[in-house]
Amino acid sequence: MQDIDNPSTEFPTPKIWKEIQQYFGGIPLVKGKLTNWRTRAKLAVRGQLGSPKIGLFKPGTHEVEDLIDCIDHHPSINEALDALRKSQFHPYDEISLSGDLRYVQLTVHRPTKKIQLVLVSNGEGKCDNLAKHLEKSHDWHSIWINTQEGSTNTIFGPKWTHHSGPRFLEENLLGRRVCFHPACFMQAHMDLFEVILADIRAQLLSNKKVTEFYSGVGAIGLPLADNCSAITLIEINSYAEESFYKSSPPPNATFVTSPAKESAHLLEEVLIVDPPRKGLDKELLNMIRESSLEQILYLSCNFESLKRDLELLKEMGWVVSKATGYLLFPNTNHVELLVSLGKAEG
Repeated sequence: MQDIDNPSTEFPTPKIWKEIQQYFGGIPLVKGKLTNWRTRAKLAVRGQLGSPKIGLFKPGTHEVEDLIDCIDHHPSINEALDALRKSQFHPYDEISLSGDLRYVQLTVHRPTKKIQLVLVSNGEGKCDNLAKHLEKSHDWHSIWINTQEGSTNTIFGPKWTHHSGPRFLEENLLGRRVCFHPACFMQAHMDLFEVILADIRAQLLSNKKVTEFYSGVGAIGLPLADNCSAITLIEINSYAEESFYKSSPPPNATFVTSPAKESAHLLEEVLIVDPPRKGLDKELLNMIRESSLEQILYLSCNFESLKRDLELLKEMGWVVSKATGYLLFPNTNHVELLVSLGKAEG
C-alpha cells in the first residue's frame, strides 16, 4: 500500500480490498491522512433545546450518534460544532415535524481553515435568528440557509439563501481556481482528492478533445483543461454551472447543464466519468459502443457498479490499462477506484 505521507506506516485495509485485488490483481492502494481528514460533513440535528445531538444516524435507525471532537473531522469542523452546540435553537423532531434546525453542512475553506456553514431550516425563516447569532459568535467563511419542509429523507430542500460571507468556497486544485456553491458535490477528503487529480492528469492522453460526464462544478475537468485541446463538462445540477463560470474557466472549457443520458452524443476523443453509486447511465454506455473514443478514465465510488460497467466495456473491446485504489474514507469498507481504459489492438 502506498502512503502519501509516510510509506512505512501500516494501515488496516478495507475488507473489500481483497475482492478488488482478485478482480484487478496487484494494483496499488493509496492513502492519505488517518485523522482530521474530513473537510466536509453533513450531519443530522436532533435532541432537545439546550442539549442537541449533532452527528450521524446509528446503523438501521434514525437515532443520532452525537459526534463531539470526532477524530475524522478537520479541527475547524469540531470547533464550529462546538459554537453551534452553545447556541440556542430547537432541533428537529421527526415524529411531530417540529423544531427549527434539521441538518447542518460544514465545509472547510482550506486556505483560511474557516467553515462554509449551511443550516437546513425546517421551514421558511426558522433559522434566521440562529444564523444572525452564529455570525457574531464565531468566525465563519460564510453562512447559508437551506429550506426543507415535510417528512422526507432528502437533506436539502429547493431554496438556498445566502446569509453572509463569500457566496462561493474557492479551492486551488493543481493550480486552477475552482469554486463551489454549497449545493454542489465536493469530496470530503480534499488532500487525497488532489492526489487523484494528479494521477488523472498524468494518465490523460494529451491535447485531445475531452468530455467529462457527472462533472459537478468542474473539480476534475478544470484542472485538466491545459492538457486538453478542448473539454466539455456535463452535469445536471444547475448550481454547478454557476460555480463553473465563477471559476473563470479557460476558453477551451465548456459547460452543459444536462442529464448524462441526454448528452451522450457529445462524446469526443477522451471520456472522463465520476458517476454516482449507480454507475454509468445505460444511454451513455450505448453511445460509447458507437463512438470513436480513444481513452476512458473512470473514477468510481462503488466497486459493484464499476465492475458491472467494466464487464460491458470489455465486451465492446475496451481493456484496463491501469487501476489504482484510494482510501478516501479511512477506517471504512470504502475504496475509491481510478481505472484507465484503452481500445484493444486489432
